[in-house]
Amino acid sequence: MPPKLEGKIERVTRFVTGLKTFDLAFQNLKGDIGFPIGAMTELSGPTGCGKSTFTFGLAGLIAEHLTSNIALADLEGFDPDFLYTILDNAGFNGTIYLLQDKSDEKILDKLKDSLLDDCSVGIIDSIGAISPIAESGGELGEANMGRRAKLMAQLSRKLSKELRDDRGNSIFMINHVHPRLGGFGTVTPGGETKNYLSGIIIRVKRKQEFPDQSYVIEGKVSKNRYGYRDRKFYVTMLAGTGIHIGLSALVDCLLLGLAEAPRNNVKMDDVSHGKLNVFFQAAHAGNNDPFLPFIEKLADKSPKLVDEEVEVEEE
Repeated sequence: MPPKLEGKIERVTRFVTGLKTFDLAFQNLKGDIGFPIGAMTELSGPTGCGKSTFTFGLAGLIAEHLTSNIALADLEGFDPDFLYTILDNAGFNGTIYLLQDKSDEKILDKLKDSLLDDCSVGIIDSIGAISPIAESGGELGEANMGRRAKLMAQLSRKLSKELRDDRGNSIFMINHVHPRLGGFGTVTPGGETKNYLSGIIIRVKRKQEFPDQSYVIEGKVSKNRYGYRDRKFYVTMLAGTGIHIGLSALVDCLLLGLAEAPRNNVKMDDVSHGKLNVFFQAAHAGNNDPFLPFIEKLADKSPKLVDEEVEVEEE
């Protein structure tokens, strides 16, 4: 007989974004795909790889799916027009609350409190920019080692409790990658507590760039409490716009072997769909029709993991 579970048990709900390799990267043993809602997620990568742009777009997709709002603890500074463009492109129609206060501690507390109000998605941008009161109010050169890690440990425990109490909320913590001092490999700021309390840890980098400054993000799910780990995904970012579902579908078809692009001529099922640069022109013009065959192709196919890397070229 199967085991019995007693108590209040809630299934993990998942949001299928339509970004095929991204959704497949979170597949569990039962074959469920899609991003798990209710997770505390750390998303890190090198400087300038597109972490914030990708996270804002993903948050917009999730918040719109939940018909909720977004709380942003911005500690780095951002272009509000660009943020608006990213969220509008993701189809987000709610409100994004920019959390502000005199200290980073109070801003982060507001983030926690916002999850109790009308926000289901929270973003910290970024952990590396957190400046505790002892540091921001002190003299340059004073030793403040460990204060940010202690602050993040306290915040992680608070957020973890809120996510346990309400599985409909999601937190994204954007972070940077640094060389490990005195050793090999890399490390992310903020201490170890946020590492073991995070349900999902994603490391991203730019896989490929195109002449119009669009680019493909390669992500690796190095920790996944809701499925397998070490799965890769690819998401295409349209320059100046953010996540592009159509371009991502095209690239996913190439990666999954459902299409090919010899000499930049995209072919699928022995049918030529035109030069690759035409697709980028269509994306910038807001024309999604050329991408429909690739979106439909992915929808018809059963889940399959990316087993090889493909370089996509553009003239």
